[in-house]
Amino acid sequence: MTNNNQQQVWLVIGAAGGLGSALAKLVSQQARPPQLILLDKNRRGLEQLADELETITDAAVSIYPLDLAGAAPSDYEVMMEAINAAHSRLDAVVLCQAQSGGLRPMHQTHSRDWLLELHANLGGPQLLLQACLASLLQAASGRVVFCVNEPETVNQAYWGAYGVAQSGLIALAQQWAEELANTRLRFLLCHPGAMRTALRMDIWPAISPETWPDPIVCAAELINWLQTNNLSAELQTLKMPSHQPE
Repeated sequence: MTNNNQQQVWLVIGAAGGLGSALAKLVSQQARPPQLILLDKNRRGLEQLADELETITDAAVSIYPLDLAGAAPSDYEVMMEAINAAHSRLDAVVLCQAQSGGLRPMHQTHSRDWLLELHANLGGPQLLLQACLASLLQAASGRVVFCVNEPETVNQAYWGAYGVAQSGLIALAQQWAEELANTRLRFLLCHPGAMRTALRMDIWPAISPETWPDPIVCAAELINWLQTNNLSAELQTLKMPSHQPE
C-alpha cells in the first residue's frame, strides 16, 4: 500500500457490517478516494471486504480487527500508534458499529452480556474518540459520524443494553459537538433508519429484506456530508426516511 500524505484518511468502525461496507465500497470508487482504515471485530469479514475492494479500486485500504466489547483504553492507544505510523494523519471517524445479542427480557439478560453490549455500543466509541482526538484536531476538516438506531424503536421493551446505548450515543454526540464547537472538528448524528442489514434481518426475520433500502443509500448521504466544507459548528443531523416493519 502506498502512503500518500496528501490524501485524507478515514477510519470506519463496523466496516464489515452493512452500512460500513457499503460506505467503503462506494467511497473507494471515487476518482480520488480517501485512504480507508476498516475496523471491525469480524476479521474474516474485513479480509473479504478488503479483497473485494482490491478488485474494484486502487484505493489504499487497510484493516484493523478489534472488538469494541472487550477493548481497553490501551488498545485504542495502540491502534492510534499504528495509524500514525502508517498514515501520519486522521481526517474522519465513522462510527457505524452495532452489536446486539437480540431481543430478550431484562431479567433473562446475563450481567456479563449486558455490560459487554453496553461497552461495545457506547463505551467503546467514547474511548476510541478520546484516542483519536489529537489527530482529528490536526485535520484541516476533521469529521466524526455517530450512527444510531431510531430511538422510537429501541427505547422500548426487550432491546436491553443495545437500546440504552443508542440513547447514550445521542447524548455523547451532542456533548462532543458542543465541547469542540470552537475547533475545526465537525460532528454528525445519523439516523440511518431501516436498512437491508444482517442485524435487522436477525431481529425481524419474518419481514422481507426487500422492503428495506440498501445501505448504499445512506452511505451516499454520509459521504456527501464527510466531503462538505464549511459546516456549521453545531451538531449536524441526518435522518433517513423511516421504513418500519408492519
